[in-house]
Amino acid sequence: MKNINFYLKAFESQCKSALKINAENSNKIFNDICIRLTDDFLPPIDREDIAELSFILLNIEASSSSFDNSLSVEFSVRNLLNTQLNGLYGIIEGLIRKKKTCGDEIRRLIAINNKCEIELRRKSNNYNALNLNNALKEFLKCANRAFFKNL
Repeated sequence: MKNINFYLKAFESQCKSALKINAENSNKIFNDICIRLTDDFLPPIDREDIAELSFILLNIEASSSSFDNSLSVEFSVRNLLNTQLNGLYGIIEGLIRKKKTCGDEIRRLIAINNKCEIELRRKSNNYNALNLNNALKEFLKCANRAFFKNL
């Protein structure tokens, strides 16, 4: 039986950690997910996708913590980054529950990510913001691949 509640709760905690809502240890959550994947007979989506998404969330959390909302980053760029961060859990939930609308949400965030990258390269030299946007891009690539693989 597919027990998706554990994965949803774990990913929700990791996303909150990336948003700095909850200071729970994302490393511990990643390890718990890996242990569960070895014990779980039938995870909701491919094991590799779950592990990769969780690992990328670790990178997003690290990039998010080094990103500062300094004045060197314009409000529009901060808004684009926050929109992407706020959409992470919705994408994971859509993947795990195999929602058909998940593909649309992934494409919407990919467009936002591309726009953010253009804005960062044109207007700002904040490398922490650029690193965060690149980590989000890796997450979206993995999510898009997982979406089409697990339809």
